[in-house]
Amino acid sequence: MDTNKKRLPLWQDLKQLIESNIEDFESLKEGVSWWYNWNWNTTVPENYNQDYQMKFIPMLWGY
Repeated sequence: MDTNKKRLPLWQDLKQLIESNIEDFESLKEGVSWWYNWNWNTTVPENYNQDYQMKFIPMLWGY
């Protein structure tokens, strides 16, 4: 294990891993209609809703 490698916080690692894997969106599109990522924004392409019929629901803390 490379201990000198700069690591992102776990939540950022997970967000990038999940949202950057289009194959996951493709395989989940039949049974999943929404997702969230513990943040108020997403990094997926703008056409994800049209392509995968999924909605991003932002996490709202303190409301």
